[in-house]
Amino acid sequence: MFGAGVIEHVAVSSGVQGTGISCVGPNWTDASLQYVFGRSLSGTAAFVNLPTLRIEGSRAASTVSDGAWVPIVYYQPQIGSLLAEQTVTNNLTGGTTTTLNIASTTNFAIDDIVFISQSTTAASDTTAEYGRVVSIVANTSITLAAPVNNSYTGSSVFVSRMAEADCIPFDVAPYTAIRAVIDGWNNAAQDFFMSAVVSYMSNAF
Repeated sequence: MFGAGVIEHVAVSSGVQGTGISCVGPNWTDASLQYVFGRSLSGTAAFVNLPTLRIEGSRAASTVSDGAWVPIVYYQPQIGSLLAEQTVTNNLTGGTTTTLNIASTTNFAIDDIVFISQSTTAASDTTAEYGRVVSIVANTSITLAAPVNNSYTGSSVFVSRMAEADCIPFDVAPYTAIRAVIDGWNNAAQDFFMSAVVSYMSNAF
C-alpha cells in the first residue's frame, strides 16, 4: 500500500522557526522526502547561516519528548546570492500560462527552478509555487515547462531564481513517529518558503 503524508508545509519569515509533527503507524517501511524551497528578496543577498531542514524520527510508543527525536534526513539549500527577483508584468492564468514577462533576464538560465510569489516577503504568500525554465527571450520573458497552478495579476507577482527541489529516500521502519524541523538560520534580510512531503510504502494490507 502506498500513501503520502504532508509533514511540513510552511512559509518561514526571518527569525521564525517552523515545526511540524506527524505520528505515523508502525507499518511504514520505505519512504522518501520530496522538498521544495523558495526564497524571496529584491536584489542579491546571502544567508548569514543557512536554514536546515531535518526529518526526525522517534521510537517512542506514545507521546514523545524532544529528547526522543533523532535526525534521519538532513538538507541545507545553497547560499542565496544572485536571486535576480523580477516583477512579472503579464497576468498569469492557472492551468494555462507558461510565459512570464519580466524586464531583465540577467542571471536566469534554462533549467533554473524558479519561485513564483505574490509578495516580496515569501512568508506572507499562500499561493507561492515553483516552475522550471525551458526557454528565455533576453530581457523580455522566461517560459516554464508547465503552466502555473494559480492565477495572478500582472505587476503584483514576482519570480526569483535559486529555488530547489529534490527527493531523498530513507528508511522509516524503525520509527513510530516522524516530524520535519526547519531551523538554524539568522538573517533578517531574507525570507523563504519550504514544503516537505513524505511519501511512504506500508506493509499493511
